[in-house]
Amino acid sequence: NMGGKTISLKMVGQCAMLAQHGFYVPCTRARIGLSSYIHILIGDSQNLQRGLSSFGSEMEELKDILDRSKDGALLLIDEIASGTNPVEGLALTRSIVDYLSDQAYISLITTHFDNVSIGGKIRNMQVRGLADVDFELLSREIRYANRRERIEIIGKYMDYRLYEVADNKEIPKDALNIAQMLGIDRDIITRARKYMEDRKR
Repeated sequence: NMGGKTISLKMVGQCAMLAQHGFYVPCTRARIGLSSYIHILIGDSQNLQRGLSSFGSEMEELKDILDRSKDGALLLIDEIASGTNPVEGLALTRSIVDYLSDQAYISLITTHFDNVSIGGKIRNMQVRGLADVDFELLSREIRYANRRERIEIIGKYMDYRLYEVADNKEIPKDALNIAQMLGIDRDIITRARKYMEDRKR
């Protein structure tokens, strides 16, 4: 949450497009192959005219992407299947990752789901986010800030670098800390923490 996954995905797409068209990319060194097709699937694409939910629109767009893709494609997909129930969303995300790993595509997929891919040709990367932040200290710093200032202060502490993680590493859970720092009632946060603890048992 607020860790820069979508921004990182967009940056990869922009750098790939720059390289594809012969422009310099914003880095000291880069090795970027040419792609036969580049597509990025991001955001809430509800199709109100056709009566499709975000999930339905996302599945339609994914089908179109896969139908058009061929060897050498670069597919950038942001939080696939997050618009449906978590059990089916995780199962669908895992199967999409598994399917794409068998294709001659390069795919970069962001998700909030834990343990989506295990082994094989898949590298698991993670945005560092707020992993090294002292939340008590940060909470004190933003206590008297207005809404805009709170977002800016949290953004200042966010580490957007990617690093490789083990296949079975649990995804960091910062949502409750961020919600609390942004002023969500302490009772709501306490209940949410209890629900999470009960679920682990």
